[in-house]
Amino acid sequence: MGSAAHINLVGYQPSGSTTASTVWFNGSTSYVQMTSGTACEVVSSSANDTAAGTGARTIIVQGLNSSYVPFQETITLNGVTPVPLVNTSIVAVNRAWVATAGSGLVNAGNVDVRTVSGSTVKTRIQVLAEAQGITQDFVYTTPASRYGLLKRVRVYARTSTGDLWVYLKTTNSSGVTRVEAVGQHSLDVTGFNSGNITIDFGTGLYIAEKTLVTLVSDVSAGTPLISAIGELELYAS
Repeated sequence: MGSAAHINLVGYQPSGSTTASTVWFNGSTSYVQMTSGTACEVVSSSANDTAAGTGARTIIVQGLNSSYVPFQETITLNGVTPVPLVNTSIVAVNRAWVATAGSGLVNAGNVDVRTVSGSTVKTRIQVLAEAQGITQDFVYTTPASRYGLLKRVRVYARTSTGDLWVYLKTTNSSGVTRVEAVGQHSLDVTGFNSGNITIDFGTGLYIAEKTLVTLVSDVSAGTPLISAIGELELYAS
C-alpha cells in the first residue's frame, strides 16, 4: 500500500438548518461541485487584508487543476480588490490559510476564494476564533492517481435543541453522488451539549480518485453550531 498522506477534513458550520446542507462556512447552503476548469480569485471583506496591512497579507491556496493534478499558490492580498489565481483552470479548492499577516496576526475580514465568473465562493477563511486563519469546510476532492481511505468522522453540535442527522456523501467527476454513511443523535439533555456522532469505517471507506467528499447536516429545529472532523489517508493508486 505504501506510505500515506494523512489529511484532516475539518468542517465548521456556524448555523445548521432544517434543510440538509454542507458542513462548511456558508451556513444553510450546499457546496456545488465544479465539473470543469474554472478561473478563481481571492478577495477580502476588509481593506486591512493587504500587502502592508494589519490583517492577512498573503494566503496559500491548495486545489486541483482541470486534470485533477494538485496545485498550490501563494496570493498577496489586495483588500477588497480581487486578486486572480495564476492557475485559470481549477476544478477543486481543497484548502486555504493565512501564510503571513500584520500586527493583527490573522485575517481582519472574511477572505474568499471564489470563481471569477459569477463570484461563487468555493471556500472562506472566516473571521472566527474557531477558524484561526484557515478554512473550515468539510469539502475535499481526491487528486488523480490517488485514492483515499476515510477512517472515521466525528461530529459535534451545540447551542440548539432537537435532533441531528449527518450524511457522508461522495460525488465522482461525472457528478454521480452516493450517500456512504448516515449518523443520527437525539437530544438527551437541554441543548446539544452532548450532541455528538461518531461514524467509524474500520479499515477505511474507499474513496476513488477524482472524488468529492462532503459532509451534510440536517437538524429538526434551531440553528446549532456544528463542527466535524474526518480522518483521511491518501495513497498513490
